[in-house]
Parts: sequence; structure tokens; C-alpha cells
Amino acid sequence: MQLTIDWSVTVAEVCLFLVEGEDPLPELVALEYDLSQGPRPIRAIALQAKGLSPPQRDRLMRLSYHEGAPGCFTKTIPTRRAVRFSMTEKCNYRCFFCHEEGLEMARVRQDAHEQQVFRVLDQLKALGYNDVTFTGGEPLLKWKQMVSYLNYMRRIDYRPDIKVVSNGLALRQEFLDVLQDDPGRIRFNISMHSLDPVLHDRIIHQLSDRPSRRHQDLTRIQARRWIAGIYGLRVRA
Repeated sequence: MQLTIDWSVTVAEVCLFLVEGEDPLPELVALEYDLSQGPRPIRAIALQAKGLSPPQRDRLMRLSYHEGAPGCFTKTIPTRRAVRFSMTEKCNYRCFFCHEEGLEMARVRQDAHEQQVFRVLDQLKALGYNDVTFTGGEPLLKWKQMVSYLNYMRRIDYRPDIKVVSNGLALRQEFLDVLQDDPGRIRFNISMHSLDPVLHDRIIHQLSDRPSRRHQDLTRIQARRWIAGIYGLRVRA
């Protein structure tokens, strides 16, 4: 692959020569990342691809390249710069499919001190990160720390888009009250693995065998999802 970059513009011109059977995607994905991290992030790629086979052309289409003239492709590079905060390794569920965010769960980790997180937030603002995700474990088990981080972000006028990935069971009124100060900027991804209480319980491995407990948990999740919507928070289940 031949690459020509003029950092005074926002389009990278790329010449791509492929042999039969070669997959263009891995190298292009790495290239897009490198271009987005440059001194002046590149916003688009103009790609000239020679000797493409039909499967190779299909692979480019899967990576959102659009063909104009034969062999000439363009793509807009996403400008989001994202970071994830794992609030805790603990969770109030024991879902059988949980990948535990790729962590070695037998290894004991210490929580970061608040001032350490504040320094990281200062750096993220300076570097232009505009997408922050709070995850876990179950991040709402540490909702007070999340409130502290959100308040600090307001003090330094750092206002990225914020996402909370949660099962919704520990969503509290006090936390929702704090989020009212940032309407439309904070969204929830709430996992709801089944609307059937018995199947839901089998999936999450809830410790209690009482049917009433299972029904109450699922009902609470549904109610809190609805309440979050009433507060103007974007909720995806």
C-alpha cells in the first residue's frame, strides 16, 4: 500500500495494490486509526485500488468505502475519540455469558483515587476526547463516585457524550436527579436479557429462588428504564 499525506488538508490519498486473495481490511483499519491520531486528524480517505477482485471490493464496502469511478473509493473517518472507565469489577448479576471485559478476574485490583481520576479527566479534555463510557462490572454500584466525576467534569467545563452501560437494577433516584443537569448528553445502555421473569432469572443466575424476587427485579428494571426516559435521558435496552 502506498500512502501520500498532506497534513495541511483533511483528506489522505491512498494507493492500494493487492495480490489475489489478499484481505485489504486489516491494513486499512490500522491506517484509519493512525490517520485519526495525527497532528491534524484526517477526516477522509481517497483510495485508488488496482487489481481488485469482487471479494476484495466487497470487503471494502463492508468497511464503509463508497465507490465512485471504477477503482476509486472514498470514506469519511469517524471523528469520535472514546475512552472507557471501568468503575468496578463487582456485579449484582452472574450472567452465564459474561466476558468480564476481558479481565483476569482472579487478580485483585485497587480502585483509583479520586484525584487520579480527576487528572485523567483533565488530560482527556486537553486531548479532545468526546465520548466517555462508564462500565464495569456494574458501574451503578459505584454511583456516588460517578456523581463526583460528573461534577468535576462540569467544573472544568468538560462536556463529552457520556454513556452508562448497566443492568439497571441499581439505578437510584438520587443519581437520576444529578443527571438532570445534563439533558440529552447522557445515555444508558441497559441490558434486559428477557421479558420473561423465569428466563431472565436463569440468564442472570440470581441467587434468590423466590419467584416474587425475580418478578420484582425485572419490574424494577423496566420501571427505571421508563423513569430515565421521563428525565430526558436516552435509554437503549
